Amino acid sequence: MKRIKLSKWTSVFLAFSMLLMLSACGGADSMGYAEDSKNESYDSSMEYEKPAEDAIENTGSIELGQNESVQTNRKLIFNYNATLQTLEFDKTIDSIEKAVVSSGGYIESSSQSGSGAIDYGRVYPRSARYTLRIPAGKAQNFVESLASVATVVDSSQGLEDVTEYYYDSEARIKTLRVQEERLLELLAGADNISDMITIEQKLAEVRYEIESIDGTLRRLDSEIAYSRVDLYIDEVFEPEKLQAAPLTLGERISARFSRSISDIKATGEDMIVWLLGDSLLIIFWGAIIGGLVFAGNYTYKFFRKKREDKYFGGPKDTDKK
Repeated sequence: MKRIKLSKWTSVFLAFSMLLMLSACGGADSMGYAEDSKNESYDSSMEYEKPAEDAIENTGSIELGQNESVQTNRKLIFNYNATLQTLEFDKTIDSIEKAVVSSGGYIESSSQSGSGAIDYGRVYPRSARYTLRIPAGKAQNFVESLASVATVVDSSQGLEDVTEYYYDSEARIKTLRVQEERLLELLAGADNISDMITIEQKLAEVRYEIESIDGTLRRLDSEIAYSRVDLYIDEVFEPEKLQAAPLTLGERISARFSRSISDIKATGEDMIVWLLGDSLLIIFWGAIIGGLVFAGNYTYKFFRKKREDKYFGGPKDTDKK
């Protein structure tokens, strides 16, 4: 039987044709893998999925126990937000940070602003912002416990279901790893530089996609395991007594007069505080300014006398008198 000799380019074409066929087979395998994984590993989830959705729709929120059971079967990301007000800012911050540690979570980021002082009747409240990561099974209890350390004026929670995307990504990685193995086999059997370069380029693309998807899955695993809690904490002070707005002309004049007296009193107190509190600085700068004035006056008289002696032969008799 006569043997058929293939040219170099014909061999390359056949090799890549086989590669495309194998990739198609790999895609079919991955679909089979996705279906098998759902059937084999998540049979219980098929029975549980519908009740979980019904529970969410009926209650409007998911209790902590439900969170734990739902997350066993699905890939869910929980996010919480809360705005707090407190009269004891330092104590509240300390309690929250201790609660984060005791829950097994960590502080992802934080910031504070304001001095928290009352200066000359002016209030400078402090505020803080925290982004926390709390274990998913403890996050809701943690948020609910905030009411014991501060006043919760606003709170919300969100849920993101990434189950389908997560398992699709896992199936995609399996397909890519099969392609990687077959590309390595082709690379080992390549007999010329051109084929080797082409296969290595394709291999680099496949490995880059594997690393990218793998990094996304690791990030999702972290967000699923540790819920995000965003806190906004504002310092408040004891409220002043509120007065009803004046209505009649007499009430308006009386209120304005009372306000003027209060302003005069506050201004006088501020002046006394400034004079006594900054007395050393006042004496210091007063002495410097006084010395400069005295030196300037003396210098002016000295040069004036010299000028009169030069041009007029000294002061007049009338000046002496």
